[in-house]
Order: sequence, then structure tokens, then C-alpha cells
Amino acid sequence: MASLAIDLRNFLKDNIRSVGELEVLLFLKRHSREEWDADAIAKAFRITKPDASHILMRLYLQGLINQERGAHPLHQYRYLPLTRATEKKISAIAMAFEQARTDVVDQIFTGQKAQLGAFSDAFLLRKPAATLNDEE
Repeated sequence: MASLAIDLRNFLKDNIRSVGELEVLLFLKRHSREEWDADAIAKAFRITKPDASHILMRLYLQGLINQERGAHPLHQYRYLPLTRATEKKISAIAMAFEQARTDVVDQIFTGQKAQLGAFSDAFLLRKPAATLNDEE
């Protein structure tokens, strides 16, 4: 089992929240000459339109795809990362996803568990720090 390079692990941790998001991103990469809206992505992945819309918007806000503005009533998206460095990382992740899918999936789930752990830690009850009055 090949291990992902640290820059790719960090990229996944910082930019991809689910395997579904990654699959949509890689799908858009493979079909980069076409524009896609939430309806088309929902049909292609058999997910709800709101879920597809949320994934597309997140990928757009992460700078991984571009939002095309035109006469179409729905937002149209196209694979177009903001930087060449981002494009190289996505290409490397696409290759890793083909060759060692479990490594990539494990990394995404590791990132999710870390985010959930940090979120749940916010609800832990802690003893308040000592105040000046407590020390007297």
C-alpha cells in the first residue's frame, strides 16, 4: 500500500470533506471541457440536488472549480483550479485514487475524524482556570 505524500495529505485535509466531494471533483476534471450544474451532478451521482449544489459550491469556494456565469438559470461549474500548483496536486490525487484508493479514502476519513474530535472537544467540561480570588 503506497503512502500519500505529506502535501497531498494536507491538501485533502484542507480541501476535501468527503469521498463524494473528491469523486465529484475528479469527475469534473475528467470532463473539464464541459459545464455542469447541480441537476446534472445530482443525476450523475444519484444524489439530491441540494447535496450536489452544496458540493459544487464548496469546491468552488475552495478554488478547485470555476463558476461560469451565463444565461443559464442555474450556476454552471467547470473544472478550473485557481493555480497550477493546485492542478498538480489534484492530478496527483487522481492518480493515487486510481492506484491506491484505500490510502486516499483513509486520509479523507482521518481528516473527518480529526474535525469531529476537535468539534466534540469544544463541548467538554473543563475546570475553570484559577482566578486571583481563588488563590488568596
